Amino acid sequence: MKSSSFSADNLLAKLNTLSVAGQYYVAYSGGLDSHVLLHALHSLRSELSTEIYALHVNHGINKEAGEWVLHCEQTCKNLDIELIVLNIGESHPLGESLEAWARQKRYSLFATKLDTEDMLLTAHHQDDQAETLLLQLSRGAGVKGLAAMPFLRNRDGMSHARPLLNFSREQLLEYAKLHKLQWIEDGSNDDLGIDRNFFRHEILPELQQRWPNIAETLCRAASHQAEAMTILDESAETDLQNCLTQAENCLDIEKLLLLSSARQANSIRHWLRQLSLPIPDTRLMQEILNKLLPAKIDAEPLVRWPGTEIRRYQQHLYASEPFPVHDNKVKLDWNLNAVCELGDGVLRASLGHGPGIKTDICRDNQVQIRYRRGGEKIKLFNKKHHQELKKLFQETGIPPWIRDRIPLLYKDDKLIAVANLWIDVAACSTDDETAWQIDWNWSNWQNSNI
Repeated sequence: MKSSSFSADNLLAKLNTLSVAGQYYVAYSGGLDSHVLLHALHSLRSELSTEIYALHVNHGINKEAGEWVLHCEQTCKNLDIELIVLNIGESHPLGESLEAWARQKRYSLFATKLDTEDMLLTAHHQDDQAETLLLQLSRGAGVKGLAAMPFLRNRDGMSHARPLLNFSREQLLEYAKLHKLQWIEDGSNDDLGIDRNFFRHEILPELQQRWPNIAETLCRAASHQAEAMTILDESAETDLQNCLTQAENCLDIEKLLLLSSARQANSIRHWLRQLSLPIPDTRLMQEILNKLLPAKIDAEPLVRWPGTEIRRYQQHLYASEPFPVHDNKVKLDWNLNAVCELGDGVLRASLGHGPGIKTDICRDNQVQIRYRRGGEKIKLFNKKHHQELKKLFQETGIPPWIRDRIPLLYKDDKLIAVANLWIDVAACSTDDETAWQIDWNWSNWQNSNI
């Protein structure tokens, strides 16, 4: 049962459930909800063991944005709370949701201001939660989407709490009137072309006419979904531990296929979240399950969507961000004393003892970087004949889409090394010789088993 009114004491009870070693940072728009949160926190100052700061983001979208900044500055001055104004400073990309873009930019800016021990507080309330659930339902969301907004979460490396989730917009309005607060009314909130506003002004009021407590009921439904999501995550973590290989971005398909299709999908979503990669929609997930997983062992299928590529090679499933454009015709001179930054990673060389490139081979400390174009061979220690790189890559289990991106080191037009994988016997030092030892750090495939 919801409380009959909102008060600072109600807020304190919520805050006491949080463990905060740093400072509170309030996302302050100047609107009703965030003003109530900031004012209530101010009244609790003597009972809090942490300092309070306000963060205001100037999106630069509304023509009144400058006036909003002035309002926030004056309010925070009156409350003796330091205000930090953050400017996005870039335009909304065409074709991208304005609301989603602004939200992503807003939280990215917040993350730049908070230390790991600090906590971001936002003023999302019960009606916001109900609207979010209806929005997710309209989009056909799964359990995670229907769990809506959690009370506490970690986002972009910062702790984020929503202490007003149990209180309605009406209760916050009552508090604001009681304390004679003045707030900003954002006219864009009345734009019914925005889905959230349509639910707020058209759908929820109609539902409340028949079921007065519908917002509270919808929030309870979201809470049930959050509990279900916890169970799904725990199940996925158990399944995932059985399917992971030595590389985090690689799964064992044979073990994955032992699971039901529902658990396969649950594990793959959980895996992608751990890799901080976007989650596929239902159609793409079915393509992964029905076409990619059961593909023939010599097939090399690919499923991609914005921000993610999933491939199969032999009995393994690989996930990564899209690779940058690569030209394997490029030739670069590299001074071994310098760090060499390439599109796919960084090459470094250091002098040491043990297997490496003989210093006699590179008296001028110079080599040339090239990439595989087919037919390259190298002779390894204890091998009678030269071997094709293609065969070595196959034997080592290096996926085909990576092979042409691995830097080859040449001296006087002779292949002397393949990144940090192999050194030609003619260029390889003995254990007691000083030699150039190569380190190849992948930027886009750093979790691979190469």
